[in-house]
Amino acid sequence: MVRLVCRICEARGTEEEAEANVELFLANCNHESGSDLIFWPFLVPDYSPGYEPTVGEIVDLAMYGSAGN
Repeated sequence: MVRLVCRICEARGTEEEAEANVELFLANCNHESGSDLIFWPFLVPDYSPGYEPTVGEIVDLAMYGSAGN
């Protein structure tokens, strides 16, 4: 999952590969915010306003759900 999020964040590969990476992330994401964890972190209630999460923090929330769970 870490490698996948890195690929998404770094926009590696073709457009088709990028779309497939996001779909794979969503299929394995256990957080209700889904791809907002990566693309729009300011919409994620678990993050403070203006916070830029690390790849590890994105993966943790994606794998385990909300911080309150």
